[in-house]
Amino acid sequence: MKVTVQHNQNIFDVAVQHLGDAYAAFDIAVLNGISISKELVPGTILSVPVVIADNKKMVEYLKINKKIPASSSEYTTSLLLQEGIGYWTIGQDFIVL
Repeated sequence: MKVTVQHNQNIFDVAVQHLGDAYAAFDIAVLNGISISKELVPGTILSVPVVIADNKKMVEYLKINKKIPASSSEYTTSLLLQEGIGYWTIGQDFIVL
């Protein structure tokens, strides 16, 4: 099955939305030849495996309630990119005692 990545979705969001389980992200990554940490671009078409019976209720719930998991955001991504030793200044952000 082919699915389209929505705004602010990562591979785990796609897995939950279309397969009902975040663990399926690993299957999606292998099937598409991408890393699970790859930043997905909205509109990208991904192949996903068939939903297993145990997870159909979650997929149906999301469809019926028009819920689209989208846990990535520009705000959190930009905050993460500005943290860490590469961004700290000794004596200002990084205090040496």
